[in-house]
Amino acid sequence: MDENIVLTYGGCTGPDAEYIKLISSDGHEIYIKQKYTIVSKTIKEMLQTRKILNRGDENVVRFEDITSHLLVKVCQYFTFKAYYTSRHFQSVPRFKIDEAMMGDLLHVANILRC
Repeated sequence: MDENIVLTYGGCTGPDAEYIKLISSDGHEIYIKQKYTIVSKTIKEMLQTRKILNRGDENVVRFEDITSHLLVKVCQYFTFKAYYTSRHFQSVPRFKIDEAMMGDLLHVANILRC
C-alpha cells in the first residue's frame, strides 16, 4: 500500500460529515455518527439552523450544562436506539441506567428533548 495515502472514515468536517463532535461542560470531546443523534430534537435543530458549513468547518455542538459522564451515557443511548430500531428483533432489552444517574439524566433528556 502507498504510504502517502491517508484513509479517512467519515470525519466531522464539512457539510457532508458523517460524525459530529459533542463537547461536554468539562471539556471532553465525544464523536458520534450524526444520524444517531436525531433522537434529540435539540441537536437536530442546532445542526439545521447552523450556517452552511464550509469544507474546513467542524460539526461541533457544545453543552455548557451537561458533564461528560452524562453525555457519554446519552451517546450510548443514541447508539442503542439506532441499533435496535434499524433491525427486527423479537424483544429489545432494557437500556441500563444506574439509579444514581436517573435524576441527572432526566434533566439532560429535557435539555436535549429526547
